[in-house]
Amino acid sequence: MLKAHQFETLRAGAAWLRAHRWFAHALPPPLERLIRRRFFTTEYALQLAERDAPVMNLPEVSDYEPTHPWRVGIIRDLFWNHTSYIAACRDLKVAYRVLDIFRSDWVGQVQQSACDAFVAWPSESISEWKNLYDERLRLLAEDLGKPLYPSYDALWLYGSKQRARDWLDIHGFPHAACWVFYRLEEALAFIEQASLPLVIKLDIGASANGVWIADTAREARALVRQAFGQGLMGDRMDVRARQWRHILLQEFVPGVREWRMIRIGDTYLGHEKGKADQFHSGSGVVGWFAPPRTALELLHTLTETGGFRSMAMDIFETPDGRFLVNELQTVFGARDTAQMYIDGVPGRYRRERGTFVFEAGRFCVNACCNLRVEDLLGLLNERATRTGRDVSI
Repeated sequence: MLKAHQFETLRAGAAWLRAHRWFAHALPPPLERLIRRRFFTTEYALQLAERDAPVMNLPEVSDYEPTHPWRVGIIRDLFWNHTSYIAACRDLKVAYRVLDIFRSDWVGQVQQSACDAFVAWPSESISEWKNLYDERLRLLAEDLGKPLYPSYDALWLYGSKQRARDWLDIHGFPHAACWVFYRLEEALAFIEQASLPLVIKLDIGASANGVWIADTAREARALVRQAFGQGLMGDRMDVRARQWRHILLQEFVPGVREWRMIRIGDTYLGHEKGKADQFHSGSGVVGWFAPPRTALELLHTLTETGGFRSMAMDIFETPDGRFLVNELQTVFGARDTAQMYIDGVPGRYRRERGTFVFEAGRFCVNACCNLRVEDLLGLLNERATRTGRDVSI
């Protein structure tokens, strides 16, 4: 537990970093990683996010003549994820307005916005913000009756490994065996009879942050006791945001290949996630190979089951030929404007009459938000045709 003077040190350090933005650029990477591990705070993370945002200084209300009859409300994110939606709307000449659901008067903003639908990209940094998104996006979609993209069900799953585990179990999709414990005694008893090594995961975390591989029962017990004691945190987590009194343990599946499979609307993409050290996630190693047909079909079946129009699914391919879902993410970025190459040609698959047809091109512009906005426009057009609604901004 941090003492008051330690909190003051963290706050002072974050304020200094905000005032000296050049510092984050000047640090050698090893030193920056050391500072992140020892003094990482949400304030520092917000500074880095602002520094690294792909696009900045874009108007928060569209300032051009739109070519579509819809106005899109863009939900502001403190980590600047929403700026990719702004860039996509500007590319596509879609009218938009940025709204801030972190504000106390967020309901009035939504009601007065004259927006036909809303898009969101929640950050998954701390549980308090995850709860805010869960609560207010549900009210937006269900009680206020506003179209939301991605769907609320998909956004509710986003960022929570435990929710994804339960959803996969309920719908019968294969995955590496996972156990979620909210009682210390139950977790310790399980470790005594479990096969080792074990993968230990925090509920919130990305790019292998908050993931450990325990090779021995002693290591597993130590991590579990810490989770139920002072709390457990990953390297790039705020020291005030430890996960406490619950933990997820996962079967270690050796020798797997991992595939990142993506569906946005009628676009299907896939590539291999290479491995660095012990982890595939966050490795930065990519294999640009055609994804297996089995992985494409699993992606299609899962997204159809959930009604998910935007979903990335990480799949393990085991040495004995099984395909296991590892993670689900309804919003995700893309370092490359193509997220699939077939024989060196960038492109995507479109599903036509039960088969996947390749189309060349680079479709993952603005962190795939162009595809998301295009799909949302298609859904709004279909709804207008179905209801006979005459739309205009």
